[in-house]
Parts: sequence; structure tokens; C-alpha cells
Amino acid sequence: MGTSVSKRIHGIGYTLLHYCLSEMKEKSYEYSVIGEAGPLEFYEKSCNAIVIPKFSGNL
Repeated sequence: MGTSVSKRIHGIGYTLLHYCLSEMKEKSYEYSVIGEAGPLEFYEKSCNAIVIPKFSGNL
């Protein structure tokens, strides 16, 4: 998901994100994961998202 740089100050990304999260909640999703998300700060600020480190497969 993304919005053009010129539209970012209008809250379109925030609105889209929360609409998607609301739809997921209605469908009983417990959590969501966005692979390769960025900028991370947007998600952290918009919905208190946390970064989950990638698992390398080596224990």
C-alpha cells in the first residue's frame, strides 16, 4: 500500500490502513503482518505497529 508523495499530507494512507484493519477485524483476524513494509515509522505512528524481526531459519 502506498500513496504518492504529494498526497501524503492529506491522510489518505492513514485512512486506507485503518479501513483495511477494520475490515480484517470484522472478519475476525487476530493480527496482521505486512511483509517488507515501509516506511516503518508510518505504521508505528498510525496503529502502534511493531517490527517483528525476520526469522533466518538458523537456531
